[in-house]
Amino acid sequence: MAGVAVYHGNKNISGAKVAAALTALEIPFDMVTARDIANSLLGKYSCIVFPGGHSILMGKKAEKQLVEFLKSGGGFVGICAGAQFGIKLGLLPVTHKIFRASGILDLRIVAKHPLSSGYKVAGKHKPGAPWKYTNKGRMRVRYANGGILVARKPAVVVASFDEHGEMGAVVAGKSGKSRIVLITPHPESTPAPASPAQSDSDKSQDPLKLFANAVHFAQ
Repeated sequence: MAGVAVYHGNKNISGAKVAAALTALEIPFDMVTARDIANSLLGKYSCIVFPGGHSILMGKKAEKQLVEFLKSGGGFVGICAGAQFGIKLGLLPVTHKIFRASGILDLRIVAKHPLSSGYKVAGKHKPGAPWKYTNKGRMRVRYANGGILVARKPAVVVASFDEHGEMGAVVAGKSGKSRIVLITPHPESTPAPASPAQSDSDKSQDPLKLFANAVHFAQ
């Protein structure tokens, strides 16, 4: 399996965190710039990850080469600003809504999918039934103004900030030969809880596994 390219731009401040996550997961990767992409160097990679940051401005030539890479079957994982960039390129039938918040939020797995491998799907509360918290299909994840994703078929909302999938956080699907993942929170860099009291008892809910699943799906 070919390695992973990680985009590095002046405003993509989360590139180092993505690199650290891939290193921890023992997934081979290289950092690539807009110039590398414009010079057709993506051909040796299976997918590209666009980290979070303030914005992604690669230039028309690099964008054209990226689109050709995706048409040939290369995968795309966009995180936060990277997800918004994927929407701008029209990779999936997804729209973006602003959601201003920063910190650790509760994320729910809402669909069975390769991205949710190793997790359980969160349950839904019956109308009128008393609310009861359960660890099932839930995890705590870092969020920094990434927004909410509203998806149309064939795109799938895999994880959401609500139990009905209306506040989409992780969306996946295919665009031609390419597999696409859009993620608005930061499962690749969620810090460990400061104390055991702040941690869910179910250790299978490690958010880093969600990021690993995303990369493997895109490959």
